[in-house]
Amino acid sequence: MSRVFLRPDEWHRPIDYIKSLEKSGLMVLPQQNLALMTCKTGPNVGPTGPQGDPGADGADGIDQNSWYDTIICACSDEVTPINVSVTRKVAFRTPYPLDLTTGYIRISLSDATVGAAFIIDAHMNDVSVFTTPLQIDDGMDTSVGSSVPAILNIAYVPDDAKWEVFVTQVGSSSSGTGLKFAITGIKTT
Repeated sequence: MSRVFLRPDEWHRPIDYIKSLEKSGLMVLPQQNLALMTCKTGPNVGPTGPQGDPGADGADGIDQNSWYDTIICACSDEVTPINVSVTRKVAFRTPYPLDLTTGYIRISLSDATVGAAFIIDAHMNDVSVFTTPLQIDDGMDTSVGSSVPAILNIAYVPDDAKWEVFVTQVGSSSSGTGLKFAITGIKTT
């Protein structure tokens, strides 16, 4: 198994915007089509207010225990149209536990679906994690901003949880290509 782990050396990077990369880590497991990313940011939930007091958690005001981790998995190749199937598109295991209380799950396509919404179901340890399935609206390539927001029925992902992604609906004119599945939450112990 080949692994690549990237964590830039902060002592040789004076530029501020690179500073955020220095506090990130990226691990890629090419054989499993899996990428793991650790970053010191909050979830992407909408507009933000004015900058607050940095507090007592450190020089940058961010609690080291509240880093958001994202697990990204490729569920298809980039060129083959995706089809509906009762068999899973991909299976993987989470390498550590995640708290999803303030986290989220999202999907994206390289080429948008046309003719109908693109809908998936995801199972964790053989049970669906959605009350309302995750979808990409017709003509779009991301689930962010979907007209029918997904509702998660889990708040915690245990270590070594088995995940499976199923495609339940695709576009009628163009089904879409290049499906990616991402889970973002706070890494717990």
